[in-house]
Amino acid sequence: MRNYSTLLRSEIQNFISQLRWLPKKRISSSFSPALISAKVDSHTKLIPTLEKRTMVHHLGIRSKEKSFGFFPQVISARDGHESPEIIVKSPSSWSYLGPLLHPSRDSLPESLHRWLRGTLEGELLPSLIAFLIRINEFLQQKGLGHYWLTIRATNATSEYDCPRWHNDEYFFDGEPESEEGNFGRWIHSIQKALLMPSSLEHATNWKLCGTIVGPSTLFIPEPHQMEARQVRDRVRQECSKDHVCPSIRCVGCATAAEAVRHKLGEDYVRFGSVQPQKGQFAFFRVGSTEGAMHSEPKMDCDRIFVNVVPGTEDELKALASKWGVEYPRSWSFRVVDQRRGYVGDLCEL
Repeated sequence: MRNYSTLLRSEIQNFISQLRWLPKKRISSSFSPALISAKVDSHTKLIPTLEKRTMVHHLGIRSKEKSFGFFPQVISARDGHESPEIIVKSPSSWSYLGPLLHPSRDSLPESLHRWLRGTLEGELLPSLIAFLIRINEFLQQKGLGHYWLTIRATNATSEYDCPRWHNDEYFFDGEPESEEGNFGRWIHSIQKALLMPSSLEHATNWKLCGTIVGPSTLFIPEPHQMEARQVRDRVRQECSKDHVCPSIRCVGCATAAEAVRHKLGEDYVRFGSVQPQKGQFAFFRVGSTEGAMHSEPKMDCDRIFVNVVPGTEDELKALASKWGVEYPRSWSFRVVDQRRGYVGDLCEL
């Protein structure tokens, strides 16, 4: 195994040496060589934890190798028996931001029970609880105890007859505003890259998803993922048009996005696609450079989809703060029109 402590020290010392050549007035105190050097020891102590929180040992997914994977079957309480039919009465979603839920009927939030009663016909809880148990085990093995969980129930729709190939962006990794402008953001990105090498990837540059009812998410096969991202970049450039955005909902941007979607739908046909089997869930990376290219499947029936964004307590609390809500929190939205968006009432825990 590589000696990551030595690697970190070497990389950071090189970084400090480079900083010394820059004008002092262009280096904010947040990125001072003295401060970074003082943090070397504390960061190297985190290495065993970081290795545990990557997918390296348990999943066999190493940096730069795989962008997604499908993992063990979720064992249902009705394993071996035909599940009862579940009908989506009212398309909607239920979300929760907080510590991992205890997956038992009596321990789950009342807001979830209310949402299930108002949204579905049929008994989803046995399958949902089995799914949550497996997800909890998976995340706890990675040293994570918090997540943003969303359960989305939809009816049949033609919205995804043309796939919506995309990668998810980082949820907690935005570049902060800096008094140093682009220079400060550049320093921040280098500092982060050195203190968190790509081979020790941060736990929250990946997410999980699974489908309990209906078709599963589509993924471009792994051998074609890198080329698919290259095609995405080329198509975006071809379809982009210089214009001034007059409002948040810019017609020019929407037109370009739709053109990209249809072009990728055509270009990706040669790659084919793969899906998790019934009862499996998918792990996949996020971000533009390594994020898995995926899409909603063609939906010719009801679908119940579960999305899991794991994170540390600090990351998720920061996300709640950004949204102006307390932590933990749950809420639900009722779909009125898929093209117009969502409306609904916030449900308290």
